[in-house]
Amino acid sequence: MNKLKDINFGDFLSFKASDGFYRVLFCSSVQKSRSPYYFNFSATTIKAKEKPTINDIRNSKYYGKGNRNGYKFENNELEKIWDLHPEIKPNYLGTYELLITRKNFMSFRDKFELISNLPILKNLNKNGNGGMNASELNILDNFFVNRIEKFMTEQNQEEYLTEAILKLDYKKESTYWQQWL
Repeated sequence: MNKLKDINFGDFLSFKASDGFYRVLFCSSVQKSRSPYYFNFSATTIKAKEKPTINDIRNSKYYGKGNRNGYKFENNELEKIWDLHPEIKPNYLGTYELLITRKNFMSFRDKFELISNLPILKNLNKNGNGGMNASELNILDNFFVNRIEKFMTEQNQEEYLTEAILKLDYKKESTYWQQWL
């Protein structure tokens, strides 16, 4: 496994949790312009015995909230969101954030592997309505293995199709996806 040197917006990372299942999170924002440097990640529902693929990501869900915090998406992005999730219209999708400082992440980065960097919508973190500090691997592991479903329910977070936040046309097999599949 190659060591991650850096994390970028749209990176989907996997790690093998203590229960033996792979879990996946994605970077929804990065703060590198001033200290403290940190990453905001969002959790997917992926729980797999084999290392997840891009196809697994496309067929997964993530935890978030539909609301109106004022960070609009483009009209075509909103149409896709509302087509896949008509129950949230006229709201926008947001994410529940797992904040990890860069310093802490670098201390356990060898446990993570990059699946791919995918084009996701910007401002998902700003349209979300919550987050937690997950700057220790044992906290992150415990969260995914023992608490995620109950915790997200208590935080009023719901599962949304990850496809809804990818900046790709889900109705047509784009040439972009052909290179990954």
